[in-house]
Amino acid sequence: MSEEDSENLKEDVRALKQIGWELISSVRAVLLLLVIIGLGLIYIAFNI
Repeated sequence: MSEEDSENLKEDVRALKQIGWELISSVRAVLLLLVIIGLGLIYIAFNI
């Protein structure tokens, strides 16, 4: 494995990690939104 190959591999890994973090943070945002909506619905249901 040449030096250039290992550099390319490092770049690929870095790009994958970046994509992974973006996915995790967007999933977390969606879950947070669902929790907020769920709590809102429960709150409304108990106050009717």
